[in-house]
Amino acid sequence: TAGTLGGTVQDRLGVMLPTGGAKARRRRGFGICRPTSWQGDKENARHWEWMKLLGIDINRLEVNMERFEYAPGTVAEGWDKLIQGHRDAGVDVMLLYIGVPAWAQTERKWRAAPNLWTEYEAHARKLGEFLKDQPAVRWIEFWNEPDVEFYHGNLEDYLKMIGIVSAGVKAARPDIA
Repeated sequence: TAGTLGGTVQDRLGVMLPTGGAKARRRRGFGICRPTSWQGDKENARHWEWMKLLGIDINRLEVNMERFEYAPGTVAEGWDKLIQGHRDAGVDVMLLYIGVPAWAQTERKWRAAPNLWTEYEAHARKLGEFLKDQPAVRWIEFWNEPDVEFYHGNLEDYLKMIGIVSAGVKAARPDIA
């Protein structure tokens, strides 16, 4: 083991020593999952304020694809503003990609793979086009906990979705991990 992980609580702020007191040899990120699309502008602004004070480096921003592209080729308003708020606060974004646009399925099945693959490919390209102008987005996490019943489908389709989204994003933003 690397040693003991110590922590204290000081006035409702948990303090941790992730290296067990050893000097870190490389920069470490301090991340959270906070400002989101379902919170209001004032609430997100408050989160960015304390994130700057705490030195947060990364935020895991959940983007449900039905909320992102609710109709073919139509990106919902507000995503660019939400991502810009992170950038202004000096916080990088790990975009959590979840869901499938309903219009990429012939019959709506929540948490399931598309069956209109051509439409899904167009969706992935649209996401890539949007991210081209979003330098704060540095990483994409595909889906959310597919191994604990969040994804309702088979492995073959899941891997196909990853490949399509990766190709669509990498065409516009090859630097995204």
